[in-house]
Amino acid sequence: MFCDYCGEELGARPKHNRSTPLSGGLTAPDAPRVSLPAPHEAVRLPSAIALQLSPSQRFTVHGKTDYIVGRIGVGREPPDVDLAAWYGYEGGVSREHMAIHVRQEGVFVEDLDSRNETIHNGFRLMPRQWYPLRDGDEIRLGAITLRVSLYYA
Repeated sequence: MFCDYCGEELGARPKHNRSTPLSGGLTAPDAPRVSLPAPHEAVRLPSAIALQLSPSQRFTVHGKTDYIVGRIGVGREPPDVDLAAWYGYEGGVSREHMAIHVRQEGVFVEDLDSRNETIHNGFRLMPRQWYPLRDGDEIRLGAITLRVSLYYA
């Protein structure tokens, strides 16, 4: 196994720190690796997921196992949560910025190799990797911040 940043074999002393530059010269630490629950552990899955943009704007999704968050693009299917009308383009939201996955093991968030990164609870997500998503988590897509609420039937 090799380091994603420098290519050095894991276990050797890394040539870098675990901080990744963000747009605007800021840095956020990379998200910590989290282990999944064992297959025999019961995980309660939400019946709906809400993403709160502001006190008056909430996006609620349900009924699927995969949701795309981004902004509408010409010639593309609209995302499940479209941030275009809420200054998504100006805020740096990609057309397909992130995904939310609901599986038997739990709920996960994934950065879809977005241009302006996905920050989850202050940690930068590595593209195309899944990270556990919990009630109350905060997700930043470019300059837009969403608060996660998981609803259980």
